[in-house]
Amino acid sequence: MYQRFFQNSLQSVTQIRNVSSKYVRPHPRHYKRRLFEEAVAPVLPEEKKKCVSKTFLMEQAKLEKEEYMEIELALAKKVKDWIIENEFRVMAYCQLLPIQGRTRRLAVNQLRLQELDLKSYSNKVMKKVFENTPLETVNCLLHGSNCIMFAKDIDKLGLLFNQAKKLNWLQPLAFSVDDRILSYSECEALAKLPSLDCVKGETAQIISRISNDLVNNISHHSNSLANTLAEISTEK
Repeated sequence: MYQRFFQNSLQSVTQIRNVSSKYVRPHPRHYKRRLFEEAVAPVLPEEKKKCVSKTFLMEQAKLEKEEYMEIELALAKKVKDWIIENEFRVMAYCQLLPIQGRTRRLAVNQLRLQELDLKSYSNKVMKKVFENTPLETVNCLLHGSNCIMFAKDIDKLGLLFNQAKKLNWLQPLAFSVDDRILSYSECEALAKLPSLDCVKGETAQIISRISNDLVNNISHHSNSLANTLAEISTEK
């Protein structure tokens, strides 16, 4: 008797352990629901099953992904007007890494004290903002989660680069000054300068040197031509 009891208890234990909780037993519909469906089946029209190709579904999904909703177009226009209104001339395009919201808000407020703005919009909206502009080339960098840092003054380029490099949850990808796009290495070289006036001075020196060299070359050729013509005339 005890042996039979232990066998039954072991069998019940093994049955409970073999059944997983994530597999739910299928429950049939209520019998009243089934009776109702059978009663109205002759009245209801037959459902026509359509065989839709996979390529058609993929093209449809691609079109829906590329199309802009009205709210996205309105947001893109709002962002573009905001950039033009505030006259932002320097921008840093960064990859946004995972970060807590509180830490990010604190960093954004600290950047605002230095006259820098950090904004994050969807890549679809930003591609619409840069559409048909000289900055449209930047659209190839907008993948995943991105954000843009703005500055009004060109002299803030070094500060913008250092702040973007300082934050460990930002990865700078490219920079732009007005309509010109700068790479990371170019912006790093410019950030090491004490001021962008040095670049202006070097540019002025190079231009003046080119003009002086051009004048010297032209005068040299004119003098040599005059000497050659004088020698030819004396020989005759």
